[in-house]
Amino acid sequence: MKVLDHPYFYSRLMKFLGADRQELDQYIKPKKGDKILDIGCGPADILLNLPSDIEYTGIDFNERYIKSAQEKFGEKGVFIVGDIADYDLSFKESFDLVLSLGVIHHLPDQHAIKLLNDGYRCLKEGGKLVTLDNVKGDWIGVINKIALYLDRGKFIRDKNEYLALFSKFPDVKCNVIRSNLIIPYYYIICEITKNSQKNI
Repeated sequence: MKVLDHPYFYSRLMKFLGADRQELDQYIKPKKGDKILDIGCGPADILLNLPSDIEYTGIDFNERYIKSAQEKFGEKGVFIVGDIADYDLSFKESFDLVLSLGVIHHLPDQHAIKLLNDGYRCLKEGGKLVTLDNVKGDWIGVINKIALYLDRGKFIRDKNEYLALFSKFPDVKCNVIRSNLIIPYYYIICEITKNSQKNI
C-alpha cells in the first residue's frame, strides 16, 4: 500500500504543507445552504472549512478515505465509494457546487472529460463546477518541478492542455495561481457556470 493511500498520512501531509482556504475564499465561495458534490473527496477534510449547514456529498474510489470521512464527519455528509471512470453520477440537477480538487491530473483525457460532463449535468441552473490541479510549464521553479515529478498524478498538463478538456463548455474561467503552501507551488483552477441558454 502506498503511504498516501492511507487517510491519516494524507491528511497529515496536507496539514504540514499548510493547505489553506485560498481556493475556498477566492474561487469556490461556498454559501450557507449550498448543496455540494465533491468528486474525489479523499477523507473529506474540506468539511472542516465549509459552512456548517451545507448539504455535502463526497465520492472517492479509495475505501479507506471514505471510511475515514464517515468516522470523522458522520452525519455532516453522505460519503460514497465510487470510481469516476465507471461510476454513474445519476444525481438530479440539484447541486449548487460540484468540486473536483486535485483529481483531473490523475485521469487520462477520456475519464477527465467524463468527470466534467457528469459533474456539469448534476448542477442546478447557475451552479458552478470547480476543478483544481497541478499545472506544468517551463516557467515554474525547480522545487515545483521536483514536486510534480514526485506527484502521484500521471496526467499533469499545461494550461492549454487543461483548456482543451473544457473546450465544449461555455462560461469557462481558468486561472493559474501560486499557492500559499510551504513549498512554492502553482496550480490551475477552472470554473464552469451552468447556463441552459448556452449549448454545449
